[in-house]
Amino acid sequence: MGAVVVKGAVVAVLAAVVLVPEAGAAGNQVSGSCRSGSFSGSFTLAYEADGEAYLPTAVRGGVGPYIGDSGTVKIRLSHVDATGVEHEAYLKTRTGVPAGRFSFTIPSGTSLPRTNEAAVAVSFSGGGSGCSAKAELR
Repeated sequence: MGAVVVKGAVVAVLAAVVLVPEAGAAGNQVSGSCRSGSFSGSFTLAYEADGEAYLPTAVRGGVGPYIGDSGTVKIRLSHVDATGVEHEAYLKTRTGVPAGRFSFTIPSGTSLPRTNEAAVAVSFSGGGSGCSAKAELR
């Protein structure tokens, strides 16, 4: 009986560790992914929704495999105004990104109006392969 109680306690602790969100995690997230043959990329954008604006905080994801040692990840945050004109709020290209996990911190002060269509687009390339993924903020 004692072994069953200990085993149940270990399972409960492991479940709590797995289910507890990362400390300081943003309140909202959107994700996207793409594939071209065996090459793939995925991302998650974390952001806060503050009054009239989306405040992006970070992008993390995975990419690969590459034929070479590293590739390029390009992140673009944009919104479309009431007249249909697209505005770029943030653009970052990082080269030399190794296959596997990556993380970008979005500079504070970057914002997208909540009243307009807002999106994040991430392009992945390396070793002659590439793909792009997009997600709308809601």
